[in-house]
Amino acid sequence: HVLEWMAATRAAEGGVAGDRCARAALATAAAAVTWGDSEAAGKALGFLRGIVAAAAASGPGAAMSAIGGGAGFGDGVNKNAPPPAPMESSLREDVAGTALSACLAGLTVPTNSAHQADVLGVIRDVVLRLLPTTRAARDTLLSLPGMTPGELDRLLSDLSAIRSEKKAATRVKETLVAAAGGGDALRAFAEARASSSSTGAIQMPSVTTRTPAAASNTWSEEDVNGIGLNPLTANARTTQ
Repeated sequence: HVLEWMAATRAAEGGVAGDRCARAALATAAAAVTWGDSEAAGKALGFLRGIVAAAAASGPGAAMSAIGGGAGFGDGVNKNAPPPAPMESSLREDVAGTALSACLAGLTVPTNSAHQADVLGVIRDVVLRLLPTTRAARDTLLSLPGMTPGELDRLLSDLSAIRSEKKAATRVKETLVAAAGGGDALRAFAEARASSSSTGAIQMPSVTTRTPAAASNTWSEEDVNGIGLNPLTANARTTQ
């Protein structure tokens, strides 16, 4: 339903903003994967998986009837309605590159341990559905130090034959760790990529706990002047 949502937001903005809302949502979901908030990451990964599916359905040779009008579209949807417009190629490229970069970084965030299968699932979806038709997906994965075009093609071939999500996730993880040179190297790689991305995303503010200063037994001249007391008699109030 992502393409329908995009069509609705585009219409609500008078068609003048293009896919601004979708791009902002993509950037925010990508950033949320690395916020260190497990609940936010879970919701963000659900959105990323949906927008990856929408990008794949908009690619060359994709059957738009599967996501628009026509049989089998989904419950509660007018099956006689025309299908929504496909995603533009530039946005498809952004989806492929941004989702991959976010998930590579997400694999190294401790609070995402409960969502590791979902993170690897998004990566698998991008490899299977967007790697053959987008340059961004291939370029992002080839930026891993040990990744080669041959290994990338083998990964795509293997994932196409694997029917078990668990086995597919294991294959993806092993390939990524090996291509990065180990877990620590993958973490460093992901952090370097994350520092140069997330443009346009809503940022999670950093919250620091401040320790209040010990209360003073006397009032400073600045304190006294601030509330209009006589500096000569103010400190005597502490003994009253």
